Amino acid sequence: MEAASHKLSKDMMNELEEAMKYHQAGHIEDAQKAYHRILTINPNHCDVLHLLGTIAYQTANYENAATLISSAIRNDPQNPFYYISLGDALKAQSHHNQAIICYQKAIEARPDAFEAYIKLGMLYHDRGNFNEAICHYLKALQIKPDFAEAYFNLADTLCSLGQMEAGIENYRRALRYRPDMFEAYNNLANALKSQGGLESAIENYKQVVRLKPDLAEAYYNLGSTFRLKEEFDDAITNLKRALELKPQYAEAYNNLGLAYKNIGDICQATEYFSHAVRIKPNMAEAHWNRSFTYLLNENFDDGWKDYDWRFQQVRWKTLYPHRYTGPRWDGSTCARKTLFVHDEQGLGDTLQFVRYIPAVKSRCRRVIFETRKSLIPLLQEFPGIDKIVVRSSYPNPAENWDVYVPLLSLPKIFDTKLETIPAKVPYIYADARKIEYWKHRLDGDGFKVGIVWAGRPMHTNDRNRSCALRQFLPRSEIHGIQLIGLQKGEAATQADDLTLGMDFVNLGEELQDFSDTAGLIENLDLVISVDTAVAHLAGAMGKAVWVLLPFIPDWRWMMDRDDSPWYPSMRLFRQKTRGDWGSVFQRVEKELRMRVDPTDETT
Repeated sequence: MEAASHKLSKDMMNELEEAMKYHQAGHIEDAQKAYHRILTINPNHCDVLHLLGTIAYQTANYENAATLISSAIRNDPQNPFYYISLGDALKAQSHHNQAIICYQKAIEARPDAFEAYIKLGMLYHDRGNFNEAICHYLKALQIKPDFAEAYFNLADTLCSLGQMEAGIENYRRALRYRPDMFEAYNNLANALKSQGGLESAIENYKQVVRLKPDLAEAYYNLGSTFRLKEEFDDAITNLKRALELKPQYAEAYNNLGLAYKNIGDICQATEYFSHAVRIKPNMAEAHWNRSFTYLLNENFDDGWKDYDWRFQQVRWKTLYPHRYTGPRWDGSTCARKTLFVHDEQGLGDTLQFVRYIPAVKSRCRRVIFETRKSLIPLLQEFPGIDKIVVRSSYPNPAENWDVYVPLLSLPKIFDTKLETIPAKVPYIYADARKIEYWKHRLDGDGFKVGIVWAGRPMHTNDRNRSCALRQFLPRSEIHGIQLIGLQKGEAATQADDLTLGMDFVNLGEELQDFSDTAGLIENLDLVISVDTAVAHLAGAMGKAVWVLLPFIPDWRWMMDRDDSPWYPSMRLFRQKTRGDWGSVFQRVEKELRMRVDPTDETT
């Protein structure tokens, strides 16, 4: 804070110094009184007008700030600091174009005014003009190479452009010049986390906690990252500390709920999600997370209600960008109307919930069903579907309809309870020609077991729900067993690494769509799969299927049961502790031996 004397007496100079001391100490009222005493003697004193303007800005009186600082500029139109302050006051009022002009005038008055360059950069960043922002940050750094704030803002903008590595480097440069800049540690950690560097992110969040030990958000970020790293004790400790500092921190309650869900304490998780909802009744993420714990505990009434909050989540626009502008179906009879049903989420979800379509058709004139291309041959003749179309890439499909409904909202509409699940199987059938083709494609007369060892790598829980092919291989040594791979995608390449002469072949890459998969499954005696669409397909076909589940499964498998009320022909094999596939496969092997030879003494 600088001020020059403009024809002030010695007494007034002392008054100005005293006023500035009050100002710097935060004694705003005393400072204002002293500044006004000076103005009674010298009403055009530009520095005092500017300082009063800064007080108005600091107290959020932005309009008055602009008026006072403009008066200072009229008395001294060459002072760059006045233009910067006026730009700040105008920006605070969202007068962005006028603010830009002020910052540019500051640069005209003083070409090395690096503060003006960074202010311009920040304004351009806020307006989404990232390239222009970068240019101004670089100009500021040319003038002042040790300008930590410029490196920090440059890093933020680079990350906004997706240039994460460059952003990370510039956060580190900012910290080189300002090691106490906790914001840089925090944003560096955010960038590292987005790149999968959880360990490095944790180390940087710890620095934020060190520098700001009373900042609840620091503990929240640290705890949330520990949870992603599956270090749940540390996650819970830090999230609880965040809540001690900020008791109404709904996001911390939500993440604490996730941590307790991860360790298997479903009831406690539900409580924390409910805390979050009480604080923020419209917090879609907490409702959505609570729906899983309700459904895991077989509380369908509350579960379906919360499950419908999925479309209110911000991230859902990325997960599922379609937004329909017509009326949404509430289950009422619409005998003269066409109902548009669209799938959502994974392929397994579609195979599980398409069972509701016949009931839907009983309440409307016509049903159009939109789904993924790979499912259309399988569902072409599905009861209740009048027309099946490929999922549109546009917000609204090129079909005429009267009302629409998301597929996974049907359980709620039909008031599904545990005892009323429409579980009659089969409800999906293989094409006879495909059955015949795969019958001739398979060799041997052994007990044919189809296996799937991995799901979609993009799935958020894939590291827990998928296993490795090698864990299946000892089962191929059971006399009379023939393992047949149904695996597609990158995980299918694990079969290429097999060098042992075992009775195993992977046919997954030969499957063009799900009608091929169904035809192959119809020729098998048993399907063993991790939680994938193939498991749902086998269950929907009424085939014997064993599903291998992680310690905390997806909501549809509920907790502790070894059967599925959704699929009568299905058995569930669960991990007893996190990551324990060994005991799961021991049970599978024991059951397989009994299937092939009930007299086998090894069982």
